[in-house]
Amino acid sequence: MKQNEQFHMMTVLRLLDALYGVICFFCVTVFFTSQKPPLFTFHLTLLFFVIAIIFHHAGIYRSWRFSSLNQEFTRLFYCCLLVVLTLITIAYAADINSLFPRKTILIFSVCWYTGIICGRFLLRTILHTLRAQGYNIRRAVIAGEGDAGRHLLKAVKNNSWTGVRILGTFSDEQNNLNNELLRLGTLDKLADYVQDENIDIVYLCLPVHKEKKITQLLTKLSDTGVSVHFIPDIFFYDLVLSSNIEFFDQIPVIGLLDTPIKGINALLKRSEDLIIASLILLISAPLLSIVAILIKISSSGTIFFIQWRYGLDGEPFRIYKFRTMTASEEDNKFRQTTRNDKRVTKIGYWLRRFSIDELPQLFNVLCGNMSMVGPRPHPIPMNEKYRKTVNGYMLHHKVKPGITGLAQLRGYRGETDTMNKIINRVESDLEYVRDWSLWLDIKIIFQTAYSRAWSNNAY
Repeated sequence: MKQNEQFHMMTVLRLLDALYGVICFFCVTVFFTSQKPPLFTFHLTLLFFVIAIIFHHAGIYRSWRFSSLNQEFTRLFYCCLLVVLTLITIAYAADINSLFPRKTILIFSVCWYTGIICGRFLLRTILHTLRAQGYNIRRAVIAGEGDAGRHLLKAVKNNSWTGVRILGTFSDEQNNLNNELLRLGTLDKLADYVQDENIDIVYLCLPVHKEKKITQLLTKLSDTGVSVHFIPDIFFYDLVLSSNIEFFDQIPVIGLLDTPIKGINALLKRSEDLIIASLILLISAPLLSIVAILIKISSSGTIFFIQWRYGLDGEPFRIYKFRTMTASEEDNKFRQTTRNDKRVTKIGYWLRRFSIDELPQLFNVLCGNMSMVGPRPHPIPMNEKYRKTVNGYMLHHKVKPGITGLAQLRGYRGETDTMNKIINRVESDLEYVRDWSLWLDIKIIFQTAYSRAWSNNAY
């Protein structure tokens, strides 16, 4: 979509979003109240401008061509939430909150957000259909060779709905990214080709150490009006967890080994943990009491097994589990549990078989040491052993450890008697950290229960 077409579409979206909010609020208020509140027209006008201002400054009205549906819907959710909170604050400050019942606000919020995402979904469907038929296409070229260019080419081919057509590459190297992709010339010829062929996008996929060549190309391309996107090869290192860009006094700072769970994401995940852990504890309270009694009468020792583990950012914490063994491991002689381990009691076998021994970790979740979903916490001796032999092992501590997780779903739990098992577990943990979202957490929780992943390698 050309710049002027995109500008017109975004202008229309601005009006439709705010207007739909006004219409939705009007209908809900009229339906759920016996009469219109005083100064109702003024309130609707205020709502229109609040939506327009917040949505504009939140970056809603930009091209989402290269973003996933989940990214756009998440941004819209935050913006709608901010609008509602702003309106509630204004209502309390002006002492008019009694004019609009809580039920009205809640129903308006749900209906408005649902309507907006349905509209965005319809818009995406239309644009995807047009692009599949050859309309609304962006013509692009790649400057450079290497991993960055290869990953980009693969991504474009796998996501044809974006409407990007890569015509070829420019490189000072003789080898091509792909045999099917035409090499159009050297980097010195790039600017002239862009100008003559009216190219829309140039992807700079040069290594970061070629800063002089990058500067030269940017200087030449700045005179053409083409959109330039720089894709550093550093992002394709296996250990990169995130690529969040922040600005410190207008200096771009890129987070590479950082957690995606911060700010509003941290608040959402903490809310998820508190709600789900509290519900499970309420439901399982009778079971917990029965298990505690059985452990106490079946063998000597404490009810709970307490052990130090590494948590968020490698900070140690005490994890709680039901005791399932006859001997305590609260010393430095750590030994993993193996199949048919003689230390496991009769009651302990069944507690482990159905992962009931893990339930006390819900108290760790409530205390903030753990999360419902995340990498499983390992005993400290195990951490010290593998941090020196498994590349990126300690990076899974960039998020809170969890009761269940992606590695557990894939069967990588229990005894790690081979190096391949711990490597697969760590790779799954790092994938979770990189791809984290609230929706991913919810999927893992339901899949854990549905697939009985809690019983995999539980002995």
